[in-house]
Amino acid sequence: MANDITRGFLTESVHTMNKMGLDPYSNYKEILSEDALFSHYSQSLAEGLEGEVKSSFLNMADHMRGSLVSESTAYGFSPIAPLTLPIFRRM
Repeated sequence: MANDITRGFLTESVHTMNKMGLDPYSNYKEILSEDALFSHYSQSLAEGLEGEVKSSFLNMADHMRGSLVSESTAYGFSPIAPLTLPIFRRM
């Protein structure tokens, strides 16, 4: 059951970003660097959340964004980096 929930929000997020011509994995740096793209991405991950949980996730995603950008700039692209927000969302 938990795997279905995780698969569901990841599939929704990928589908949403694909509509914009982007892939959350291969276009990860671009998504992090552009405000509108990051907003769409984080909103797509927040699908299914409600109320305070949703607003807390979106707030924390914004805070995490700076660290993710810094990390990818300083250390280069990490194949695990695009999984950070989805894992955080799952928690």
